[in-house]
Amino acid sequence: MGALREKMLAEMKLRNFASRTQKSYLAVMVGLAKHYRQFPDQLTQEQIRTYLLHLQERGLSSSSQNVAISGLRFFYQQVLGWNQEQLFLPPRKRTWRLPEVLSPRRWSGCSVPPSSFAIAVC
Repeated sequence: MGALREKMLAEMKLRNFASRTQKSYLAVMVGLAKHYRQFPDQLTQEQIRTYLLHLQERGLSSSSQNVAISGLRFFYQQVLGWNQEQLFLPPRKRTWRLPEVLSPRRWSGCSVPPSSFAIAVC
């Protein structure tokens, strides 16, 4: 994967990707290549989608799956020039947590009194 790796790194550097993003995207591609024991440019769309199912079955979190999808999408669309139809990767569901609402008893343990927060009700 030497030439492909270098081309992918060059494309990420041109786009000023953070070093952690570069490492994450490269790790996704190395994982894909190791999984199939083939170069990523020789894989089919079905193999790529099956790999994503494999990651999901391994228990990867939604955010880690999104990183994998983003890395795969970047490699196949920006480096190899595949179009959207050649590589359809569904977006993953994002997990949202609602903020915790503190009770008056819990507020008493806080260092900031509730009167210091402005709450607007429209």
